This record gives sequence, structure tokens and C-alpha cells, in this order.
Amino acid sequence: MIGTLLIPRPLLVKAATIYVDKTSVTGSHYLQPKRRAEAIAALAQIFDVNPIVAQIRLDEMYPPANGQEMF
Repeated sequence: MIGTLLIPRPLLVKAATIYVDKTSVTGSHYLQPKRRAEAIAALAQIFDVNPIVAQIRLDEMYPPANGQEMF
């Protein structure tokens, strides 16, 4: 709940744009696993929140692939 207040969805989408890619098949957005830590650190700094808050919010918007490769 607090993540939604501290990092509103429209601002998160704009701030995370450089870390997010689209799948070639469905066009859905995803966060590459190798860039997740970088995105968390950047968003924590941008929104002046604890990194765990940024991680939770990113996981809500762009769920981890659970070890599966996203194309």
C-alpha cells in the first residue's frame, strides 16, 4: 500500500522506461532480470525511498520471470 503512495504508477512507468523492454510476440512490457537491481537502485534514489519499497513496487508492475527467459 505505501509503495503506491510513494511511487505512483504513472511516475514509475516514466522513470522505469529505460529499464523496460517489450516482448516481440505480445508486446507486453517486462523488466530484464539483469537490469532489475539497477532499476531498483535508480528508483529508490529518484523517489527517495528504501530500495525494498522500490523492489516491491517494481515486482508489482513487472513481475520477475521466475528463471524463465522472456522473448
